[in-house]
Amino acid sequence: MFTNVIIDYDKYPLSDKVLLPQEVLESLLKSGKDDLFHSSKPLLFVLSVLHHKTKKLLCTSVVGVREFSLEDNDSIVLPWSVAYKLELCTKFSVEEIYIEYKLFNEVPNGTSISLEPLGEILWENL
Repeated sequence: MFTNVIIDYDKYPLSDKVLLPQEVLESLLKSGKDDLFHSSKPLLFVLSVLHHKTKKLLCTSVVGVREFSLEDNDSIVLPWSVAYKLELCTKFSVEEIYIEYKLFNEVPNGTSISLEPLGEILWENL
């Protein structure tokens, strides 16, 4: 559970990857799931945003991990785009919520990929 939610507006604001505490990686390694790091699939987590007082589920999102580098076990760094999707920039404040996480293993194997040019994305246009 993360009670200290930090929103990244500067370094990787348009990413879908979060920064997590080292403790999360250590708990995954101790879980005994041998195939966790032997598959070619990325580590994905489902983040659930809950209200502090009511414990009501407010919204969820699936994210990847940029780094397991945070020292504080209660902290998570969310890119602005993830925070926006979780309505932390518009509807809820980070002081009234907490975030729970769960490993997401239901990613199907891909068979093909199709890429299209997106064009230029300017921060001012968001």
